Parts: sequence; C-alpha cells; structure tokens
Amino acid sequence: MKGAPVSGATGRKAGVAGAAGLVLLKSKALLLALAANGKLLVLGLLKLPTLISALLYLRFASSGGWGVGYALGVVACIYVHEMGHVAALRRYGIEASSPMFVPGFGALVRLKQYPTDAHEDARTGLAGPLWGLSASAGAVVLGALAHWSVALGVGSISARINLFNLIGVWQLDGARGLRPLSRTERLILAATGAAVGLALHQWMPLLVAVAAAFRAFAPDAAPSGDRRMLALFVGLIIALGALSSLPL
Repeated sequence: MKGAPVSGATGRKAGVAGAAGLVLLKSKALLLALAANGKLLVLGLLKLPTLISALLYLRFASSGGWGVGYALGVVACIYVHEMGHVAALRRYGIEASSPMFVPGFGALVRLKQYPTDAHEDARTGLAGPLWGLSASAGAVVLGALAHWSVALGVGSISARINLFNLIGVWQLDGARGLRPLSRTERLILAATGAAVGLALHQWMPLLVAVAAAFRAFAPDAAPSGDRRMLALFVGLIIALGALSSLPL
C-alpha cells in the first residue's frame, strides 16, 4: 500500500532529524569521555584569568540580545572546546595556558611550546572540535529529554561554532587538522564537506570543502597522509553538520 507523498521540506526535516538522532547515539562515547575528564574541566575553570574572562564574555553575550541562560550555555560549550585542546596538549607533554575568552571573538589557548610534527599538531588541533561535539551533543540530549528549547539552541549554535573552526584557514583548528593529510585525503575531505553542505543546505560545510580543496594543491600536502585524522575530520564534519541543522 502506498503512503501519502512527502513534501521536499518535510523530507529534509525527517532526514536532518534522523541524522541528528544517529549522531546522538554515536556521541555516547564522547559524553562518557567528557565525564571522565570532569576534574580537568573543574580545575581549569578555577583559573582566575579563565574565570574572569568567561564572566566578561558572558556579560558581553547576554547584553547582545541573548538570554543569560542561552549565553551561559554557549560559554560553557566554548570552554569545553578549549579544554579539549588543553587535555590533548597535556597528553603530549606540551605546556599551554588556561583558556582565555575574548568578547566578540571566542576563546583561545596559548601554547608555551609547539607540537613536534604535523600529526601531533593535527591531534591537538582537532581535539577542540571533538570535545566541542560532545558538549553540543550533551546540550541537545538535555534539551530533548527536558523539552528545553534553550538547550537545543545552545547545542545547535555550539555545533556551528565548532564547524566553523574546521575551516582550514588561518589559525583555525581545521588548518592544523589538514597538515598531515595527503592530497588525496584533502580531496576526500573536500568531497565530504560539499556533500554535507548540499544535503543539509548549509554553507559552513561548503567553506570547509573549499578550503580543503584549495589546500589539496598546496605544496605542504603530506606524502603519506594520516588515515586516522582523515576519519576523525570526516566524522566531525558529518556530526557537527547534522547537529547544526537543528533550529536555534
């Protein structure tokens, strides 16, 4: 028996909802890893420069039209992203400052020394979006369970912020993630970004695709590549793209 026809808009919403549901299921391991690093998150927030700059950022964000709860959630997700960098850097024995929030810009971690090679640099660079994905997924899960639209919006905007960081230009995390990838791997990444952007009608993954395609023909393309980082990068584009498709 044939069912009723589904409109294009309804089909897209169903596809986005299905993709987001799959992402939430796959994010269980990320959420558990985030919980296991709870001590690091708490201790990092007790650093006076981090706390003061976070409060200033919160005031800036809330005065810009966001509600306090929404702004607080976004600041928390950005903090988790930056602590992902800190955790990865510590794993490699690299000293770094505590996260510093810059109103109107985001946050940053200053390295006191640099990774030894491109592979190490990529792992510490993509650790931020990876932890950011767990924070975004956590906010979406909370919003879905509690029927809390603010948490859903926080998860969506957090995913967009992390997806923006995957653009392979300047000092963004995506530029570091591209370093150990070969020309073929960068083209695969570009194809992934283009497919996600077109499927979800988003421009952010398309920017990731353009940057990756441009860098594919740069002289710094690695000869051997890094399949592990390629898989992580591809997964981040798909997962963050799905979560960022949720309404704000």
